[in-house]
Amino acid sequence: MTVKLHDGERLDDLILAGMKVIQRPDQFCFSLDTILLAHFGDVPRGPVLDLGTGTAAIPLILAARGVKKITALELNPVMADIAARNVELNGKGAVINVENSDYRQLATKYSAGYFTTVYVNPP
Repeated sequence: MTVKLHDGERLDDLILAGMKVIQRPDQFCFSLDTILLAHFGDVPRGPVLDLGTGTAAIPLILAARGVKKITALELNPVMADIAARNVELNGKGAVINVENSDYRQLATKYSAGYFTTVYVNPP
C-alpha cells in the first residue's frame, strides 16, 4: 500500500506484524511505555477503549494480540486523523474504530460497563 504523508509526518515501523505508524514530531509520538502498556497482561476478551489514542499504537498492538473490538478515542483532530489513517494503513478497520471526540461525552454514546478494559497512556 502506498502511504501519502502530510507535511511534517514520517512513517515508523511498529516492529510487529509488519505494521507501520504515521507520526509527527510536533505532536504526540508513541514510545516504549506505549509498547509495554499494550503488551501488559492478558488479551482482553470484550470491547476495549483507548482514551487519548494518539497514533493508535495501543489499539494496533492490541489488534495484533487478538482483541476483536477496540474504540480509539482522541480529542485532538490532527491526532485523530493520523490514528484513523494508521488503522486504515494497517488494515485494522474491522477491529478498530477511531472517534474524534471528548471522553467526557462517553456516557452519551455508551452504557456503563460497555467496555471491559480501558487503556490510557497520558503524556
